Amino acid sequence: MSGSINWGYWLVALLVGPAALWLSRLPSPPAQKVSQDGAVGQVNHKLVALIVLFFFLYVGAEVGFGGWIYTFALDSKVADETNAAYLTSAFWGALTVGRLLAIPIAARVRPRYILLGDLVGCLVSVGLILIWPHSLVAVWAGTLGIGLAMASIFPTTISLAERRMTVTGQVTGWFFVGASAGAMFWPWIIGQLFESTGPRIMPLALFIDLVLALVILIILISYSTRSIIKAEGQ
Repeated sequence: MSGSINWGYWLVALLVGPAALWLSRLPSPPAQKVSQDGAVGQVNHKLVALIVLFFFLYVGAEVGFGGWIYTFALDSKVADETNAAYLTSAFWGALTVGRLLAIPIAARVRPRYILLGDLVGCLVSVGLILIWPHSLVAVWAGTLGIGLAMASIFPTTISLAERRMTVTGQVTGWFFVGASAGAMFWPWIIGQLFESTGPRIMPLALFIDLVLALVILIILISYSTRSIIKAEGQ
């Protein structure tokens, strides 16, 4: 490879281009009917708060991993500077590929099941790095697994929200507030602990983060389902 990064942009363009052309030919989806997975005709503020918290945890994990995997690999002595950079690229590349793969899956599987599977995949992948932090194979497998598993979480959560309640511009704004706060907080807290605790704090912090995200998701699904059943019974 030369020192140029142009090949990386061309690769992303080749991967995204066919999907963009395919999506442009699809008709607009019909309006969804209210059902167990249908939208409730009003803003549910408790549900909004749960989704904001979920975005805070998920986006924090994504940005935290992407921002610290390079330093983790160097300080754990599992990679030199070149291979650590490849790890970072592999994570973002897996995230891109995963979003392409998620398109046909989203057409066949309900959002709640996709999200549960994604978070379990994230936990397994981070667990590999946490258990074997000095194994290059485990770090590579975990990095690729995290990228693929995280890929569809953000858009699928938006889809779940639209099925469970009315999503206004203000509600969407709150979603991005939670996501932005997580993107600032989790990388910062990892950085504060990294020097004093050591590189292993990175996968440990992310594992705790993702466990909390899974708990919030289960509460979110349970609460929103009860809200829809209650609304349909009135």
